[in-house]
Amino acid sequence: MALAFVLLGWAAWSSPPGKAAASNRRVGMLPENGGALRVGRRFVTFAFVAVLALVSSLGLAVAARGLALAAGAGEVNANAISLYVTPLAWTGMAYALMMTGSRRRQLVMLAFGTVAAVPAYMIGAMT
Repeated sequence: MALAFVLLGWAAWSSPPGKAAASNRRVGMLPENGGALRVGRRFVTFAFVAVLALVSSLGLAVAARGLALAAGAGEVNANAISLYVTPLAWTGMAYALMMTGSRRRQLVMLAFGTVAAVPAYMIGAMT
């Protein structure tokens, strides 16, 4: 990584400046003058991606832990599996939620992760 950083830094330092002018396009992050900010919609999206996706990924981690315990894994190994699953599921869930435009589809994805933990609770894997 350090070598790649040095090589990229050297390439950036020694390369000639570009001749093309920088683009003046806007990405639509803020509305044009006088437009609605849609703060409520943005807050709901943040809540879905940050908070509810975490809860859903925890549900998937609990399900993975329960599945590991049911398969005969030891307590420590099952806990390690759930610790691996949580950030991976959260990242995947956040990406999928951000790429989905429909609120209904987002709710279905979030419900899938939380419902996945129900069998683990039913067999007593969390006690």
